Amino acid sequence: MHSRENISSRCKLKKISEISKDKLFKFYQKIYPFRYKTLTENWKWWYRFDKNFAEPIILELEDKVIGQAAFLKNNIIIDDKKFPAIWFQDYAVLPEFIGMGLGKLLTKEWMKICPNQMAICSPYSFQVLKKFGWNFDFNTERLIRPLNYFKFIPILNKFNFNFLNAFPKFLIKNKFKNKTKIKPYNIDKNFNIISDSFEIKNSKILIKDLPRIDRDKNWLHWRIMECPYRKDIYFFEYENSFSLVHIYFTNKV
Repeated sequence: MHSRENISSRCKLKKISEISKDKLFKFYQKIYPFRYKTLTENWKWWYRFDKNFAEPIILELEDKVIGQAAFLKNNIIIDDKKFPAIWFQDYAVLPEFIGMGLGKLLTKEWMKICPNQMAICSPYSFQVLKKFGWNFDFNTERLIRPLNYFKFIPILNKFNFNFLNAFPKFLIKNKFKNKTKIKPYNIDKNFNIISDSFEIKNSKILIKDLPRIDRDKNWLHWRIMECPYRKDIYFFEYENSFSLVHIYFTNKV
């Protein structure tokens, strides 16, 4: 058993760059079972690491990582004025240490980094941030993506009835068979086109009185050109409009 006072006094707050890959791997494996490999290898990209700025905070106990408060650095725009801000993300404490005040400890340190802070909260982080006087807005929008719905029916999945899943795909293909096919372009050779168009569209967004993230050329370069999965990102263009698509496979889907 661990007492609240005992744990807090023995913990160390460190920069993420001071932590070995092995320690991060073990922590991420427990906290993020579906993302731990990419986080361990690519945390500098995920957290938009800047050696001239503050780093994500790691909580260490007896040479073991037990918590983290990470963030993304971004400017926000309010009434055409830019302000520095950080986006709180991947804030977690190992389950066996929850309820010992460690979340508050991490949050206090994290809030010292920048006066303007944002987050999309889990139920746990929501309860912590409420105690620090945060303002909350529950209006959200969600995008829906197609999925292999037959995998949720165990008997069909067991017998691998691929023809059932192929049928709706056939209907979709048939519906669009006479449409013009759009070929993908190489991201590296076309980034300037994307960047110029993106900047024009971004400048036309008008949201009065509400903050929005400043997704400028630097943001776009980080998001795409520095992405460790850039080879899986495709650029499609049709009649002066374009789409950026990230294609990846999960369980052969």
